[in-house]
Amino acid sequence: MELTYTPVIILAAGKSSRMGQPKGLLKYHGQLWIEQQFNWIKANGFKRIILVLGYHNESFLQQIPWLNQSLNSWYIHENLEVKTLINKAPERGSFSSLQEAISPVLALNQSTGAFLLPIDVPCPSKKTWLQLCPKTSTSKPMANIPIFENKGGHPVYLNNLFLKKLSLIPTESEDARLDYQIDKLESQTRIHIDDNNILFNLNDKKAWEDFLKLTQPQR
Repeated sequence: MELTYTPVIILAAGKSSRMGQPKGLLKYHGQLWIEQQFNWIKANGFKRIILVLGYHNESFLQQIPWLNQSLNSWYIHENLEVKTLINKAPERGSFSSLQEAISPVLALNQSTGAFLLPIDVPCPSKKTWLQLCPKTSTSKPMANIPIFENKGGHPVYLNNLFLKKLSLIPTESEDARLDYQIDKLESQTRIHIDDNNILFNLNDKKAWEDFLKLTQPQR
């Protein structure tokens, strides 16, 4: 399967309380982090991104004005199709933000699933995406999970059938956790990846500062 027709869901609806500011609006060597993520994803061959905002959505829309044109409808920005959704109750957690994105994914005729990438995980290499993407349209694992040094990370690939099942789970339920639902699957694949980016969790200022040092542009 091609990456072109597989959408990437980016979850950026969290409160970012430990970071102290919206993670997607952090400056990454002079550029907003969310825009850097978009650029990397596009460079890896993807054409569609579904962005889910929640807390701080007004700040995102103010600092990145073109996102307003992508609210609830596909908008092409620099050869990338983007749809932005607002989770109006982000306090329900990241599972509820994922559920916001499911209907748009299922409406895409050319897609049989989607990748999920939290905003605080850097976009991995193209090789990683290709390893996680089902090899053919008839290959239908419910989920593909990347593993590095025996630890699971992101992005994860979620089949449409699995996404539809996830959409039916009440957000107030104890079952409303993606990791729990993946663990219950009979059809899942744990794929060993040679890319430690999948384990990054840029969740606080120290983690962010350490990451900036690791990725300091060469002069």
